[in-house]
Amino acid sequence: MPLIFRATCADGDSPMVGHTRNDALGVREGIDVQPEEGVVRPRTGGMSVSPSRADLPPHLIPKRLRSQGYPAARRGNTLPETFPWRMGDGPFAETQLCDRLQLRIDPQDPAHGFVEPDRPMTLDDYCAAIEATRSNWVREEW
Repeated sequence: MPLIFRATCADGDSPMVGHTRNDALGVREGIDVQPEEGVVRPRTGGMSVSPSRADLPPHLIPKRLRSQGYPAARRGNTLPETFPWRMGDGPFAETQLCDRLQLRIDPQDPAHGFVEPDRPMTLDDYCAAIEATRSNWVREEW
């Protein structure tokens, strides 16, 4: 399953990790997940991903790309530059991604998914599980 998200580069080969911004590999407490007593549960939300660059929401795509196949792009052309990052191949379908993480397709939007915990875990453990995937993401060009 191909997963795509958008983030800035940390060192050119890996996405920046962070849990407070929407342009990093991570999850934002209170926005992406709503822990109950510090615990994040499966099927309740997580890090957003899309099946392709074309399926990324327009607010994540820089406006400078409007003439390059993204006519609805509306993100400012500000620095630092952000890039799409891909992990995996095959169909965009619910599956176990790796130890502790699963992909769930958004029931409201088949072009959006959540990287979620596969079992109840603390927010810190969930963030660490996402961070552990950092080397699995490959930078793509717009």
